[in-house]
Amino acid sequence: MTTHPATTRLALVYALVDDTGRARYIGWTGRPLDGFRGRAYTHWAHRKLDADRGNVRLNEWLRTLDGPPEMVVLEAVPFEQRLKAEAAWIRCFRWALGSQLLNINCGAEIAPEVIARKRALKLGFYGPHAPETRTKISAAVRRANERRKTAA
Repeated sequence: MTTHPATTRLALVYALVDDTGRARYIGWTGRPLDGFRGRAYTHWAHRKLDADRGNVRLNEWLRTLDGPPEMVVLEAVPFEQRLKAEAAWIRCFRWALGSQLLNINCGAEIAPEVIARKRALKLGFYGPHAPETRTKISAAVRRANERRKTAA
């Protein structure tokens, strides 16, 4: 009986490029055998999402195109390393090459401008607390801290 080496599940790190060949978005897909171009069509289908859902800047760019963007494979990596590889490529394109990417995240890290936008949306949705509410919250926090101190 012959044994075969264990096959490693691969992920492809890719770039969506504009008509000039400039990378606009870096991503990864875990379906390289199914035809990675399907991922470009998924992005294309999501371009019609509401303005507050998904990657707004990517969807705005995709809506300006006549068809799905071209997808270029940058690297094939073991599946477990996909986020690190994606982050490395995003950093390479953003800082080394000066590309204006449309990515929200940098691998598993959320970009600071996205955190600020989400915080502003949340604040706008719930609104700031009224002064009397802030006073009640502060008093409740103080009481809870006092209880913790006396219990210890």
